[in-house]
Amino acid sequence: MLNCGFIAKRVAAAGIQVIGATDSRVQTTSTISVTLPAGAQAGDLILVAVSCGTLVDANVQITGPFGYTERGDYYQQSNDGFHGANLGVYTKVHDGTDTTVHAQGLSPDAHTFVAIAVFRGVHQSTPLDVAVVTSPHTDTGGLLVPSITPVTPGALIVGGGISTSFYESGTGSVSSSLSAPVGWTLAIGRQAGSTNNRVGNLGVAYKPWSGSGASGNSGNFGGVYSNGSSRCGMRFALALRPAA
Repeated sequence: MLNCGFIAKRVAAAGIQVIGATDSRVQTTSTISVTLPAGAQAGDLILVAVSCGTLVDANVQITGPFGYTERGDYYQQSNDGFHGANLGVYTKVHDGTDTTVHAQGLSPDAHTFVAIAVFRGVHQSTPLDVAVVTSPHTDTGGLLVPSITPVTPGALIVGGGISTSFYESGTGSVSSSLSAPVGWTLAIGRQAGSTNNRVGNLGVAYKPWSGSGASGNSGNFGGVYSNGSSRCGMRFALALRPAA
């Protein structure tokens, strides 16, 4: 199992701070255990994204600790039926004892990614300002954050997703990281190739809401591998409500 993470710079967005982010990935069906970013404390909002490129609609899930709310469990199959993209999004208010997130690996031949971001200053009882927005794709390898329309001043928009494709020799290369869309700040950006030529991209980024109207679709995450065949993915956007 490879654990590759970094601590994001703390950024204030009208009261919401980004405390840190980290991620891990594994190419087995074993459990992935990921330690929360340093500095996480009681009352912080923990956001977890679990994703994997697999042929079936897998049961994307957190296996411990208890208390996470599933904000979405999504699956999109490629047009040719060769594979698909699974994405689960979860949140929890840190209870003071949380140190690690456990998730189930989904496939022996494709990477399962677990990404964690921690935020401070989020509303405790209603952390999401509006319903989560999702957007599947089956035609390109792009990874875009869909548009969302918050309602509360000071909301922080968080989005990303998974994009997968089959690697075709001579058409591209596999890197280790992605960059944020223009105007966004990167929390997590990872890419990995598996033993059976699947390439997975996982990105999570954030930006303050302007205070009016829809956020609009983001530009693409930089570095996403999109030259292979049988491409598909699932993307999400959510808005964090600031504490009262």
